[in-house]
Amino acid sequence: MRRVGAVSSAVAVLVGLAGALFPGAGHATGGASPRMTDSVVDFDGDGFEDLAVGAPGATVAGQAAAGLVSVTYGSALGLDPAASVRISQDGPEVPGDPLATARFGAAVASGDFNSDGFTDLAVGALNDTDTGSVTMLFGSATGLGGAVRMTGSGDEHLGVALVAADMDGNGRPELVASSYTRLVRFTVVRGGYIPVQTKDVAEGYDGSVLAAGDMNGDGREDLFSFYSAVGGTPTFTYFPGSRSGLATTSFVSHYEGGVAAAVGDLDKDGYADLVVGRPTEVFSNPLGGEISIWYGSRQGLGNAPSTRLTQDSGEIPDVAEEQDYFGSAVAIGDMNGDSHADLAVGAQYEGVGDVARPGAVTVLLGGVDGLTTNGVWYAQNEAGIPGTPASYDQFGWATGFGDFDSDGRDDLVIGAVGENGTQSYPYYGDGAVTILPGTGHDAIVMPGGPGDRLGWLFGL
Repeated sequence: MRRVGAVSSAVAVLVGLAGALFPGAGHATGGASPRMTDSVVDFDGDGFEDLAVGAPGATVAGQAAAGLVSVTYGSALGLDPAASVRISQDGPEVPGDPLATARFGAAVASGDFNSDGFTDLAVGALNDTDTGSVTMLFGSATGLGGAVRMTGSGDEHLGVALVAADMDGNGRPELVASSYTRLVRFTVVRGGYIPVQTKDVAEGYDGSVLAAGDMNGDGREDLFSFYSAVGGTPTFTYFPGSRSGLATTSFVSHYEGGVAAAVGDLDKDGYADLVVGRPTEVFSNPLGGEISIWYGSRQGLGNAPSTRLTQDSGEIPDVAEEQDYFGSAVAIGDMNGDSHADLAVGAQYEGVGDVARPGAVTVLLGGVDGLTTNGVWYAQNEAGIPGTPASYDQFGWATGFGDFDSDGRDDLVIGAVGENGTQSYPYYGDGAVTILPGTGHDAIVMPGGPGDRLGWLFGL
């Protein structure tokens, strides 16, 4: 296996450009899905959205928690878990070596970084030695390939979080990556395959969660970096998009952070809106957790969220209870195909029946006036969803949307990293991913392997 130099020296290794190393199954071409959020994730360009799932706990080549990413290509029949492809650092296709606790797959992000019409995939491995690393795999007509690995500097642990963001407004997204000490950007020339770190760096902004979207409608995507301030206060910093990228002097920080974030146009006014998941009950947060919504406008981010919702708000199903962890995950999509944005909210410790803390997900439906509190509640062994709820399954640890069969309705994806897990903190297990088709077809479950923590997050 081949190694690469540090990011700061702009050294990278490119592998396998002759063809896809992790191919799709040659699906028939379908129509594009009408999405209201980010571009569809289509690694092989066949018109069906694809799913990338992080499994950072997976044992690879005997190395515990070396990590992997599971990629499943969409088709007219949706997703077939049996056809999933496992991507790791074991073998010559991906640079680097599998290392114990490297956690390859703890961060993933998708975007067409080289503007060739195929979605590319970036994977973070924050403990790939002390430097950390980010690997970019390029899409093609036959799937993902052309892996390039960029390493961090010193002991910064690059690859904590990733997001695709067109901060400079050139029509081509850059990759923003966080480490324990800073934020950096990588760009790829049109049609190229070599990521290059840009000169702008945001020192001191680590970012355990990253999100991006054009909140002020200026044609440049804004960046949101979430982290814990001194004393543990959940905080986020808003970097408005500009030609300066991360070097902008217009950034603003708010003590209104959380553990999850999603960006999309909830009220169809042309401005992206920010949803923040705030599931903990510390720092005066409400019982059971909440979500906060910051609506976009020409002025960008306001001084405070416009709306706060708990499980006791309006007609939201269920009620707020201690440590439900409502807001553990958030995602925006259109599950019922009515062209109004819906919001999926995880509550990873929600009780189900007599079972304590297996987790649940609520989808709040969009309407002509924007997001409503009318919702649908999802849990294992409820309403046709497979599985038996068990304590600390953490069903709702991650949520996402994707139109995998291109029928015009987004399918809901739910991660349960504690599936088949331990009964002691942090309760991680094999993990599992449940896909609920928007058309009402049977749910699909993708089980994880021993200790995989499959469903950690999604590249959607």
